[in-house]
Amino acid sequence: EQSYYTVIGPDGGDPSEGLLDVDGNLESVKAGFIVEPFVHADGTLWTWADAKTTPSLSDGYLPIPSLSRSSGPFRLSVTAWSGELTPDTQGLFGRYRLTNRSERPLSATLFLALRPFQAVPPWQSLNMDGGVSPIRSLRWRDRSVWLNGEPRIIPLTEGARFGAADFDRDTLATDLALGRLPPDEAVDDATGYATGVLAYRLELKPGEGKDFDLALPFPPSTATVPKPEQPRGDKAWDDAISHWRARLNTVEIRMPDSAPELADAVRTALAHLLIHRDRASLQPGSRSYDRTWIRDGATIASALLQTGHPEEVRDFLQWFGAMQQADGRIPCCADHRGADAVEENDSDGEFLYALAEYHRYTGDGVTVRELWPRVVRTVGHIEQLRGQRMTEEYRDGERRIFFGLMPESISHEGYGGHPVHAFWDDLWTLRGLKDARYLAGVLGEKEAEALYGQIKDAFAADVYRAMKATMARSGVAYIPASVELADFDSNAIAEFVNAIGEQHHLPQQALTQTFDDWYDYFQRRKTDRVPWDSYTPYEVRVVEALVRMGRREQALELLNWELGGQRPREWHQWAEVVWRDPSKPAFLGDMPHGWIGAEFIRAALSLFAYERESDQSLVLAAGIPAAWVESREGLAIRGLRTRDGTLDYALTAPAPDQWRLKISGTLSLPPGKLVVALPRGKKLHRLTVNGKPAAIADPGQAIVAEFPAEVVLGFEDR
Repeated sequence: EQSYYTVIGPDGGDPSEGLLDVDGNLESVKAGFIVEPFVHADGTLWTWADAKTTPSLSDGYLPIPSLSRSSGPFRLSVTAWSGELTPDTQGLFGRYRLTNRSERPLSATLFLALRPFQAVPPWQSLNMDGGVSPIRSLRWRDRSVWLNGEPRIIPLTEGARFGAADFDRDTLATDLALGRLPPDEAVDDATGYATGVLAYRLELKPGEGKDFDLALPFPPSTATVPKPEQPRGDKAWDDAISHWRARLNTVEIRMPDSAPELADAVRTALAHLLIHRDRASLQPGSRSYDRTWIRDGATIASALLQTGHPEEVRDFLQWFGAMQQADGRIPCCADHRGADAVEENDSDGEFLYALAEYHRYTGDGVTVRELWPRVVRTVGHIEQLRGQRMTEEYRDGERRIFFGLMPESISHEGYGGHPVHAFWDDLWTLRGLKDARYLAGVLGEKEAEALYGQIKDAFAADVYRAMKATMARSGVAYIPASVELADFDSNAIAEFVNAIGEQHHLPQQALTQTFDDWYDYFQRRKTDRVPWDSYTPYEVRVVEALVRMGRREQALELLNWELGGQRPREWHQWAEVVWRDPSKPAFLGDMPHGWIGAEFIRAALSLFAYERESDQSLVLAAGIPAAWVESREGLAIRGLRTRDGTLDYALTAPAPDQWRLKISGTLSLPPGKLVVALPRGKKLHRLTVNGKPAAIADPGQAIVAEFPAEVVLGFEDR
């Protein structure tokens, strides 16, 4: 059956990360062995299969996961975190707490088995091989377990005993069932299937619990065993708690009890982005997707900027920009081996967007000036690509439809078998050209600003001409995802609305039809009126698009569905693929998935505020339902970063026909002012801003032209 797991690791430093799975198995490092807990009590060996398991996170959101297993007379809790083992060694810590939940004294043995398996099951086989992790030698030496020649398991609690067996003499099941250790303290096994066991004997009074701590240094390990007078796991625990609380509370969200657990889910998703990060590299995963895509990185960068982590974005842009190719191409992907040679024609635009977003949120012109030569070369590469579709053969006849577009590519996974002219590439390129013009303006590069504006306008005309021609040729009423296929892809179109900012330039009737069709399918899938086996939570980006299109109720309905696809929900994470049957042993992609987590952060924050590019306004509360405001608690957000500064606001309902909005922070009032978008059914009748009556141009929204502001919104009597 399917095995779910979550990541444990440092905040973007050491490139090693461990996993804890839902059965309580702790995986030491990527493709590493696991530590599997067993308990022998009352003459019985208790395993994960005998337990009722409850997952949780420390404080409800910190990336310090726990599994509580209740079996017979006891409860076993497994908690894992990352920290400093010695001044020169990072690693994982595992805490195993055994509690006597019976009304009599309990004699028990806690067994911690070192097994040649991964927490990642064998059907997770993209860019790695899940399943087995060879153990060829085990030694009990210097109060630690040496595995494959390195000190890899260090008991931090006194009293540990150790035994091991090779594959040929493996009597693990028999030994543990009898409450005893395997016989040897050192084994070698050419097959790679050796097994070791640490054991603790304990006596527990009724209600009493005891902790047992392990340290698992990240390889290559030269860690010395901590001296007895050194703190065991407590200092690392305290350091991890304080570090993550500081890093993850840059944006504070307060919501009524009746609302979804958005605040905790946002903070945990942010933690996963920071853990997946390997120094300057922003990565969507720590196993299958332990690489950097500029596509994922641009969205992750956006989420980091909105939550107050610009330094990580700057470092990423400098690192990834350095891999620009000689012809100006931004590679689609890179890892420790360097840039990937595959050409995916969205990459240039995504790099330019990420750099422009970084400047819009920070005002850091020094970094923009440093990277400006890369901007110039990137636009040059865009022009080179575009020129391939501007030759004579594309000016007339059947090929006219491709004129001026980006060439075919496989930037969308669905096109891997046959490259096509994808509007995803075109719209991201358009986003990049808009941002290249913006960056030129920032630096006072007037000639480049004018030139990039001309290129952008000409390219936009070609893209929208091709889009309308594709619709006409194929007879579709929705916005197609590619020219050749005229395929339906609401996830891609959602991004055209969100980060790409083309909502008001897309064919409006077709845009509406796209999400009408999407919602019809969503309803049929939700109620099992269409057959379905799985879906990808990339569709969480549709939530943000619906908010921006004024479809508040649909956005919240989809958001609740997406939250139900977390596995497990208590760990606030998504796999790349969600299966209808959670136990089905099928491909997950990676989990927690960073790109999806970043899209979720953007979607959740858009409920509270988003920048509307068409009129340069900041729109507030467009995804907030009346029920949240009119609850006893109301709602508030504090520390949300925007392109115009930091936003704080609280929204309450002191009377049945009145809302009160207090807006503060460090904003500079945007050119389009602040717009409060009201839910359907709320008709604005009275409006005061800072105690003075304000004009009402539209009963469905309030325009606020002052900052800070205390706004009172009065509604028509119901």
